[in-house]
Amino acid sequence: MAQSRRAVVWSICGCLVWLGLATGRPAYAQAQEDKSDPRMKELEARMAREQARLDKATRRAAELGLPPESSDTSADLTPDGFVLQRGMMLLEMLEDFYYRPEGRVARLIKSVAEAGRPRAYTRYTRKDLRGPAARADFDLFCMVLHKLTAPATPDVDELLSSFGDAAAAWLLGTVSPPDAFAAIIHARRLDWYLQKDRDSFRDYFESAYVPERRHVRDFTVYELFLKRRGELQLGTDEDIERLVGYMFRTDCVEAMEVMLRLEGKLEYDASGSRYVHQRALSSEEPRRPPEETVQWKRLNIELQANRELARLDGDLPEKDVLALTNRLGVLLTHPQWWVRLYAVEAMRQVPSLRNVKLVQPLLKDDHPEVRASVTSLIEAVRAEEEARKRKEEIRRRREAAGAAAAQATESDSSSQ
Repeated sequence: MAQSRRAVVWSICGCLVWLGLATGRPAYAQAQEDKSDPRMKELEARMAREQARLDKATRRAAELGLPPESSDTSADLTPDGFVLQRGMMLLEMLEDFYYRPEGRVARLIKSVAEAGRPRAYTRYTRKDLRGPAARADFDLFCMVLHKLTAPATPDVDELLSSFGDAAAAWLLGTVSPPDAFAAIIHARRLDWYLQKDRDSFRDYFESAYVPERRHVRDFTVYELFLKRRGELQLGTDEDIERLVGYMFRTDCVEAMEVMLRLEGKLEYDASGSRYVHQRALSSEEPRRPPEETVQWKRLNIELQANRELARLDGDLPEKDVLALTNRLGVLLTHPQWWVRLYAVEAMRQVPSLRNVKLVQPLLKDDHPEVRASVTSLIEAVRAEEEARKRKEEIRRRREAAGAAAAQATESDSSSQ
């Protein structure tokens, strides 16, 4: 209730600020002078719509048996207070979906408000529970997520959109991370998830809870989804390629480890303390992984070690730069697009390895993810060069100023 009242107040304040900025005078003063001002009518109409939305949500909260409408949640930290806050926000965000299909959205709202129970809506992701009914519930869950994460439009303002993000967080937080990410993909909201201001969402899925370790990412949730994607029949090929591209741009070393397991079939056999090919795990004589996979694993180990050294020392010895650059250069012509992307991102993410001449031909690569990374690498090199020139210019000016000051001092001494 209080959350919804605040939404009305904020919306009204937003309108007043907008009117004040537009006229250069306080909105209320302008309105007093001219009651027929169309902007005042627009403000009144918006207030009426917000009040109608609040009244409708209040009635529906009572229908769902949520905590009494008289409870004030502004300072209510009891379970009932939180249940009502979640429920009222979802009821306002999903007012158009409340009665459909067959009232199931209403039941989902109550489940989210009371927390925990929405897990039943994502049972489709579990093989032993999969079926038409489970798929229908999962589709419903994803339809609600799609609605909550709709971008701001003339019909959905930024305030309501931010409420949608909060509601989406509640919705996704009630199921396991792998199920939540599968829902994001199925709801066709990967673009929403990858936006810059969704850092907190990605931190949740990538387990980066400690600020001091934000450079360490965990792609386990993505790997589980990619492994199950075929059997779940979720997501488009374009979404999958964008996800893989995001992983490599975020951390090329960790992304390559994932792809070595998924595409290279590389598995660690704890009993033998060695890496083997996945298909050989059940045999008594583990078969050695394909040579190409072994080479990629070796390269990735070296890249990770050198990247950490570069982060520690700020640079790499020339012999190590030359050796790694040559090996990455070979991968720039590999037929697999994600292998080419790995090579480009390895160069971009380790400044000592950046080589514009080697990656320049890939500006015309067939794959958009590769082209985008090449462009980013070239822009990073240009930025580095501009920063170096600025530093050099500052150093030159300081030296010139110092020389001039010294000369003036010497001249004064001579005149005396």
